[in-house]
Amino acid sequence: GILPFFVVDPRATLENLSGFSAGGAAAGQTVLSLAGVRGTVASAVARDAPVVFAVAVCIWAARRPGLDATRPSTLVALGLVCTGSRLVFESVVFPYYLLAASVLVFLLDLVARRSPHWSLTWCAAAAFFVAVQPGNHGVAALGTLVLAVAVVALGFRALLAGQPVVR
Repeated sequence: GILPFFVVDPRATLENLSGFSAGGAAAGQTVLSLAGVRGTVASAVARDAPVVFAVAVCIWAARRPGLDATRPSTLVALGLVCTGSRLVFESVVFPYYLLAASVLVFLLDLVARRSPHWSLTWCAAAAFFVAVQPGNHGVAALGTLVLAVAVVALGFRALLAGQPVVR
C-alpha cells in the first residue's frame, strides 16, 4: 500500500490521508474558489461537507415514512443526491467529475423504466458546458454550481416522490 509513499515523504503522506491536505485544492472554477476559500480549508470543505451531507440525507431517508429503501430507484436516487452533492462543495472541478452524476442521473431513469428525457437533458447541458469552457471564472463557477444543484434536485425530487424523476 502506502509504505513507499510514507518512506519518501512521511509528512505529505499523513497530510493527504488526514483529509486536510491542500494538495488537491488548487484554485478552480468553483464557488469556493470565488469566495476566496483555498488550501486546507478548501480541502476540508470539499472532502468533508459532502460526507456530512450524505450522512444527513441517508438518515433523513431512513426516517422518511413510506420511502422504500430496497427499491432500486430509491437507492440510485440516494446515490445521485450524495454524488451530486460532492460537486456542490468541490474546491476544484475537472470535467470528468461530472461523469458519475451523469451515469447516475441516466441510471435513475433506466431503473424506473421511463423516458430518460430529464437525464439526457442534464447530460447534454453538462457536456455543452464542458465543451464551451467559459473563460470567465465567475460564469464557470456558477455554471458548475447550477449543474450540481440541478442534479441534486433531480435526485431529491425522485426521493420525495418515492419514485424516479418526473415522466
